[in-house]
Amino acid sequence: MASTKLIAEMLIIGLFGTISLVLWVFRWFGHPLSLSETEIKNLKDLAPILALPTLALCYQVGWLITAICDFVYKKWLMTRLRDKRIFQGDQDKINFYENQIRPFVYGYASEIQISEIMSDRSSTRLARAGVVNFIVLGFSLLLFGWKYIFLSGISFLLAFASFLQWIQRHDLYHKRILQADETVKFRLKQSGEE
Repeated sequence: MASTKLIAEMLIIGLFGTISLVLWVFRWFGHPLSLSETEIKNLKDLAPILALPTLALCYQVGWLITAICDFVYKKWLMTRLRDKRIFQGDQDKINFYENQIRPFVYGYASEIQISEIMSDRSSTRLARAGVVNFIVLGFSLLLFGWKYIFLSGISFLLAFASFLQWIQRHDLYHKRILQADETVKFRLKQSGEE
């Protein structure tokens, strides 16, 4: 079940990245509107055959975008977004969280708690990738001229909305782990297992 959710997540992320990629290819190498009717009919006949490679491309693009977002987050944004906002920059709390709390929670939390944490983590990744995807899509639309400025502006607004969602989900994800830590410790203390 978790694998299926992850595959769906990567396909969703990759779909927008693939759309931007296709727009770039169309801009620089031509687009199907310049094809003859016979060529377009032949492409329609190939559509079922091309569906699987297209899904595979979307999946790989999704992983690439996720890896890029993760790298940028860890390299430049984690200190500002997580360390300062959640832990007020206290390095001892950060180290304890990374080395003690997270492994403890993932090892002892209930299935429901883990499911909620993983859902928040997934939502965080989707929103973070949405920022990148909508910005790239906005610039991709601008490649076709200023007549697409409205659609490009909508894409940039969606990137901003994704950013706000990302910040909200990011904070919720880490706070939920801290809350689960307290809950698990209380449960273990009550049962005498701590």
